[in-house]
Amino acid sequence: GRERYRREFRAFRAVLTDGGFLEDDRPTGLGRLAASLYGESALLVAQGIEGAWFAGMEPSELAATLVMLVAEDRGRERGASRRRFPTPRVEGTYRTLRTAHHHLATLEEAHGLATLRPLSLDYVDAAYGWCEGVPLTELEPPPGADIGDVIKAIKNLYSVLRQLEPAVREQGLKSLVSATRGCVERDL
Repeated sequence: GRERYRREFRAFRAVLTDGGFLEDDRPTGLGRLAASLYGESALLVAQGIEGAWFAGMEPSELAATLVMLVAEDRGRERGASRRRFPTPRVEGTYRTLRTAHHHLATLEEAHGLATLRPLSLDYVDAAYGWCEGVPLTELEPPPGADIGDVIKAIKNLYSVLRQLEPAVREQGLKSLVSATRGCVERDL
């Protein structure tokens, strides 16, 4: 009981320290940003904000990127190398996210943890299309999923955008997040 909690606490603290979220048991700027978000993807989203990974994106590109962090694939493993992304910027940001995700997963593994969910690719096109104004009835659910799964992914995307709005300080990104929330919000 108690020993397991101590061991897990020390492991989480070590991962957060090694990942740059804690220093001398105090949150860094990156750690405070991550703490202002909630959900399994908070660490990666915070890194993306601090690293300016979303800079220069259109709202539909940000939607397609963030949905990778908040949606859950339907239990299929597919290689992303054969995957077509809606724009080169979404593909490039996916590669950056994949590298950061791998780094965090490696830190967790080194400390006996495994909390990160894999990046989701199933709803990238649906989120992009939704933000581009494609009607719900015309969105193509991924194989093995239905429109309800698409709606759930879009709702998770909307939730993370609502969390980001007050957390983001940089004006360009703040405008992008607000515009993306606006296009995701339609018909919700």
